[in-house]
Amino acid sequence: MKRCTAVLLLLTMLLSLAACSGKEAAVASSDTAAASSKAAHTVDVLSYAVEGVIPGVDVALGTYIGTVKEMYNYTPPSEETAPPSQEAEDGHNHGFDMTIYDSYTQVKVDLGDTYLFYKTKYEGIGISRIVCFKDAFDFQIGITMPEDVKAAIDAAPTREEAVTQVDFLPSTPASFSVVSYTTNDHTVDFYFTDDFLTCTVLTDNRYWTES
Repeated sequence: MKRCTAVLLLLTMLLSLAACSGKEAAVASSDTAAASSKAAHTVDVLSYAVEGVIPGVDVALGTYIGTVKEMYNYTPPSEETAPPSQEAEDGHNHGFDMTIYDSYTQVKVDLGDTYLFYKTKYEGIGISRIVCFKDAFDFQIGITMPEDVKAAIDAAPTREEAVTQVDFLPSTPASFSVVSYTTNDHTVDFYFTDDFLTCTVLTDNRYWTES
């Protein structure tokens, strides 16, 4: 009887050790996958966000609107003619629209695949929000998912939730969500529709206010 009891105890201990080893292996595998994802993603998103830059977008946070106009050869529309849409050698559409709306509280510069914003009372500060509808930070529109972003950025999101309304789109898609990171005075938001990247938004929180 004592021998049987000892054998049972030994088997129980072996099974417990095997279970612990399995859990540790699973955790190690998950950590390895996350580390591999970070290593594969070579763009340091938060460093760019601190600088107010989205790689691939010509305009950074703080760029003066006069500089933006010069960059894109902006000509204000007249009653007789609208500014032509000019496709330059660099591939950019230099005939963009600049629209003042919302009771003159803010300005939107539409570059096609990118929107630039500033509040009129902070015009002298320059651009304070960039909304990018093309690939950004090496994340692909329509392909990148929230878990891809979180796995690539070595920090916890400051916000992760469903979104029912945003102020930079005429209507908010169903199944819209955001993953956000705030660093210093800037926030970078990744917006998803049905869990696929729709746009990336970089904001200077000091000069983008509700009023």
